Amino acid sequence: MKSREVLLIGLFLLILPASTVAGQLVTAPVIGITLARYDPYPAQPGSYVNLWINVENSGAMDATNLTVELVPEYPFSLDPGVNPTSQVGKLSASDSVLLQYKVRVDENAVSGMNKLKVRYQTSSGDTWAIETLDLYVLGKSKIDVSNVSTTTLEPGKPTEITFTLENAGGSMIRDLAFSWTQADGLILPVGSDNKMYINTLGIGEKTGVTFIMTTSPDTTPGVYPLVLTMSYADGNGTSTATSEIGFIVGGITDFDISAEGSSGQVSLSIANIGANNADSVMVQIPDQQSFSATGASSTILGNLNRGDYTTATFQISSRIQRNATAGGFGQPASNQSLLVRIYYTDTTGQRQSIEKQVNLPSGTFSSSSSTTTGTSSRSAQSNGQGLIYIIIGIVGIAAVVGFFLYRQRKKKKK
Repeated sequence: MKSREVLLIGLFLLILPASTVAGQLVTAPVIGITLARYDPYPAQPGSYVNLWINVENSGAMDATNLTVELVPEYPFSLDPGVNPTSQVGKLSASDSVLLQYKVRVDENAVSGMNKLKVRYQTSSGDTWAIETLDLYVLGKSKIDVSNVSTTTLEPGKPTEITFTLENAGGSMIRDLAFSWTQADGLILPVGSDNKMYINTLGIGEKTGVTFIMTTSPDTTPGVYPLVLTMSYADGNGTSTATSEIGFIVGGITDFDISAEGSSGQVSLSIANIGANNADSVMVQIPDQQSFSATGASSTILGNLNRGDYTTATFQISSRIQRNATAGGFGQPASNQSLLVRIYYTDTTGQRQSIEKQVNLPSGTFSSSSSTTTGTSSRSAQSNGQGLIYIIIGIVGIAAVVGFFLYRQRKKKKK
């Protein structure tokens, strides 16, 4: 036999087993699972989506006892009691079947392709084969004003206000336009208009928009509504959201205090230099290192409108003077800083307090009072000593007189 014939016979023997295996593979069932369609498209968070799943046998042999099961994972789920398994049974070669499921989409689902798993087996006990299907979900957009730096405006004073905007939805926001208005025109922007623009705001992202806002010095204190408007685009088109927030005009105020005094009596002039009125004003001299109030330490002044002033008088004792001579008085205290505390009710009804340091003028604690006191003490001491001498003299005279009377009476008896 020629060598060429021998080679051909060898190749035939090698090819024969491979062709047998290939024939067996071709004659086995070949299952393919695809997503035919789903409605609505795209799927919407917080609602249902209907799925039509195509199961096809592209092999040359029938599939028997075919079981297909839906395996939903977040953001997809089935309602309680819904059976995820479909018993297809026999699926002939080159045949297909269409399975339908109703799946819930979580309300917080994020925009984009989301995976849905389907598994199958051709007979009981076989290993499950898994297919992954892609469903496009278009998340709902939601824009929130999550924070405002301050909601209080002092009349006539420009204030920087920052609004924090948050994309709390499941879809990217584009071309965001933020604006605010006050119906009566009492609150106005300073240095810019009342609008700001943001190109994009991703899911879960935050950004701040800042305005300088003010109101007239004559604006009546109170709460004024501010309307916020946010227009933007997302996968669903263009949307507009509005919200309302209250701004307080008024609130706290400020005071200026000056002092006059002599002989320990201090007269405080208290002026409301702020932009708001103050009600139920009370002034207090708290106990402190250098001074203390002798007698009443606080007094009620009543209401004090902006620009008004009133006076309050206290008797103050200086610890510096008392300690200088271990109970007496040394040099008079001057230019000492006195702590004064003011309590008042602001225009929002809140009780407030403010502390001020007031310089006491020279002569507040006059040395004349100390000298007079010392002189009076010495005079009293001298008077006391003189009285003692007088008493001693009277007693002495009485003793001498008694002695002479006694001698005379004794002589008469003899």
